[in-house]
Amino acid sequence: MSPDEFEDKNEFGKLLHDMYWFSDDLYFVYCKEGEGLGAEFLEGIKRIGVEVGEIENYFYPHPNPGYKNDYIHLPPGEIKYDWHMEASKKQMYTRFSLHVSVWKRKELDMAYSAKTTTEALNNEEPVLEAKLGVAGFSVNLIAGWRKLKSKWRS
Repeated sequence: MSPDEFEDKNEFGKLLHDMYWFSDDLYFVYCKEGEGLGAEFLEGIKRIGVEVGEIENYFYPHPNPGYKNDYIHLPPGEIKYDWHMEASKKQMYTRFSLHVSVWKRKELDMAYSAKTTTEALNNEEPVLEAKLGVAGFSVNLIAGWRKLKSKWRS
């Protein structure tokens, strides 16, 4: 990604969604060396609860045109092949890793947990159901027992 992709404010919400639900993935933003992320981008990620982690240099666009948005890491002592040399002559980029902050992850965990619990309570099993059984009705004793226990506790 690059900060230019976040001119639309909705993109920050999409980023947070992906980072929360696909937490095993790695998220990086690449900027030209010396330019940085920019105040607007930093404010946007701070607002949604995303933090900048590790910052690394010596990334270059992949010389193969088929790898359009791909960067290769070539520190000065690692240039071994001709295509490394070709890539290192291009513009150098800095890579910023992003992660969801601890407080935001806890906030989202609580929000989704509360939503799931509320939905489960609202969708609980009925005690008396109209389906095949004695005289056209059946009684769910397990659901009845749960209701009786919850009434007794309250």
